Amino acid sequence: MAPLSQHPGATPPASPSRGRPSASFRFNLRELLLVTALVAVMFAWWRDHREQVNRQQVFQQQIHRLNKNRIHTSRVLIPLSMAPGMDGETYHEEYLPGGMPPAAEYFASTSTAEPRASGPDVAPAPQANVPELVEAICHGTDADFQRLLARQSTALDAPSFDMLLPWLNDSRPLVRQRTLVALNCTRQYPERAIPAMIPLLADPDLKTAQAAIEAIAGYAHFATEAMPDLVAIMEQDDSPLAVHAALAVHQVDYRRDIGPRLAQLLSSPHDFVRARVIRELDQHAERDDVEAALVAAYGRESNHALKLALLDALNDLDR
Repeated sequence: MAPLSQHPGATPPASPSRGRPSASFRFNLRELLLVTALVAVMFAWWRDHREQVNRQQVFQQQIHRLNKNRIHTSRVLIPLSMAPGMDGETYHEEYLPGGMPPAAEYFASTSTAEPRASGPDVAPAPQANVPELVEAICHGTDADFQRLLARQSTALDAPSFDMLLPWLNDSRPLVRQRTLVALNCTRQYPERAIPAMIPLLADPDLKTAQAAIEAIAGYAHFATEAMPDLVAIMEQDDSPLAVHAALAVHQVDYRRDIGPRLAQLLSSPHDFVRARVIRELDQHAERDDVEAALVAAYGRESNHALKLALLDALNDLDR
């Protein structure tokens, strides 16, 4: 008699391996947890990356809208409360991205200017009327002082120059400021001028301290003696003159990289400091670094005028 398996229509016996999972598809609990964690990490990265892309697109759309309906932010009025020490005026003009620094009525200077030649071998030019200039410094109106300062185009001999220095110690802030401006115009005798001006970097009057920074910066590499004091001001996060000091540091030592510090000052508590940094940053940092710093600053900026200035600066990077 034939075996049952050989009869027609008989169902063959089941394979011993049928109904069991293949060895290549077996997972234990540890492997499942590992795969789940890997998927979760990848999803979190994708979501974060997508949010960054979306934020960047929003910024770009705002930039393009601003470009279509151009809002010039070169001069914006900022309330005096944002700039302490500005002599009781109701408003002062802050220039957002171009123009003069705040409270800089007289403080224009160039980084490349060098002190005029002086010494025993240099024949002095015809002398300006220094006593008349001193009189304007002490008692004249702004118009009188500017008029006499414009006539101060000749080099001074040492005695005439020394007539200006004592007024740096005057009790009146305006006299100290005007004396600093006059020294900034002459830029002579750095061995006398710089030591006399350094103490005024800590002057309690804000405009006087700023004038001292500007005057010292005007002496460029002849003012290295003032570098420690300038760097100390630059590193103070809450100083209203931190950005002025940073720019002065670069004028005194052009090899000093101030770009990273300027980027940090975009978080300054003072609106007018952030405004000045927005204007200056692209001159002291690489384009990609500038863009990253400006985008980050835009995300946390609450001042509407400065948000417009940031968009303007970002737009200028694309030109």
